[in-house]
Amino acid sequence: MFERDIYTIHSTYREDMHIKGFQFGKGEKSACIVGAARGNEIQQMYICSQLVKTLRELENNGCISAGKQILVIPTINAYSVNISRRFFGVKEADINRSFPGNDYGEPADRLTNALLTEITYTASSLRPSTGRESLYRMCV
Repeated sequence: MFERDIYTIHSTYREDMHIKGFQFGKGEKSACIVGAARGNEIQQMYICSQLVKTLRELENNGCISAGKQILVIPTINAYSVNISRRFFGVKEADINRSFPGNDYGEPADRLTNALLTEITYTASSLRPSTGRESLYRMCV
C-alpha cells in the first residue's frame, strides 16, 4: 500500500486540502472505491477505512492479482467533514452535482474533474463521462 495525493486544493486562509488515496497493487487500474462526497457521510469513510485495513492485509499476503491496482479514496470533501457540513466550500456546492467537472470552473468542478481524470486516465474498462452521471456509474 502506498498513500498518495490525488488532488490538492490550495487555500489562502487555511491549510491546503489534500484528497488522499490509498493504492494497492501495481499495474493496470482495476478498481476505484470513493467514500464520502458530502461532509455528513461518515459511514462511507468508516467503510473505506475498513476496506483499506483489509486490502493492506491482503496485499501483505500477496493476494492482490499481479498487474492490477486498486485505489481507495475515503473522502473527496475533507473540508466539509472537518466542520460537519453537508456541502463543499463557501458556495455550499454539492460535489455529487459537480460531475463531470471542469478544469477551469469553481473549486468543486475542478476537484471532480481531477478525480475523474485520475480514475479514467489509463483504465481501459472505465470510460469518461458523457454527462451528469453518478460516480458509481462512472466507475462500473
